[in-house]
Amino acid sequence: SEETVEQSDSSFVRSFSDPVWGYRCVDNRCVKTAIETGQEEVWGLQVCRLNCSEPFGTVWPKPRGLASVGNGLVAIDGRSVEFRSSGTLKGYWDISAERFRGQLANKVAGEEANSGGYRMVVELVVKDDSLVLNHDTVERYRLSVGQPVHDQVIVTIEAENYFGARHGLETLAQLIVFDDLSGDLLLLVGAEIQDAPAFPHRGLSLDTVRHYVEVESIKRTIDALAMVKMNVFHWHITDSQSWPLVIKSHPILHTFGAYSRKQIYTAKDVEDIVQYALVRGVRIIPELDAPGHIGEGWEKTGLVSCFNYQPWVQYCEEPPCGQFDPT
Repeated sequence: SEETVEQSDSSFVRSFSDPVWGYRCVDNRCVKTAIETGQEEVWGLQVCRLNCSEPFGTVWPKPRGLASVGNGLVAIDGRSVEFRSSGTLKGYWDISAERFRGQLANKVAGEEANSGGYRMVVELVVKDDSLVLNHDTVERYRLSVGQPVHDQVIVTIEAENYFGARHGLETLAQLIVFDDLSGDLLLLVGAEIQDAPAFPHRGLSLDTVRHYVEVESIKRTIDALAMVKMNVFHWHITDSQSWPLVIKSHPILHTFGAYSRKQIYTAKDVEDIVQYALVRGVRIIPELDAPGHIGEGWEKTGLVSCFNYQPWVQYCEEPPCGQFDPT
């Protein structure tokens, strides 16, 4: 009958509402496994990645110092994370804390997470409130994840300065995974990490000259750098193809040099990006090409020779040609 068919269809749909695949750790690899009654425990993929590779499969870059693997996973409440810090950098820590909470929310985005779990308390212990970020900045940190006591888990991050402690916070976020089998947000407890970067300069270069990149996209790039503890954003901001940088004393440059009136970077944009990066442990190195690679935006100044000369292969490496006139 139609009623029997409807009941059968409903049962069929419900049978696929539960996960049918899990993962087991085999020779430091997560192997996809069908979930069957009575079999050994299987994990969700992210839980397997955290547990399967030594010492921590989800932490990147790999810690260079002491790494003591934790001895268990506990469910935490990602909505009740508490941060404790002292010193003069409250504004910076407030932004970092909000970003951390956003990272946890993204781990469960689109999923139904269980309510409850242990409350996580993050204690930030920093010796120096200096915000100087250069090749001499000490960025090491020590991260300790305690055992659950009563209703909370205490995490301690110790560092010489804000930047090292911020790296520790990134590592902590990588020790937390969402288990799509249980619906829990899980933290690896009992873990201890001492880490420091291998190189003082860890950067990425972005060319926003040949292809204009919006401010929000630049910020997303900086977020990605922060997640993997890179500390330099090399901003190639001017070249012969365009001049998108607004310089108030020389408005002729962006007026004639930008691709359009909207595709520019104002002083406020630059200040915003620099501050956004600093909070995330990234310093900005701007690159303004000169005396070569000078073209668009300079053609009305009388300071450029060989601008857009043709055939360009006889005058420069790439079009449009242009350089400051030394005479």
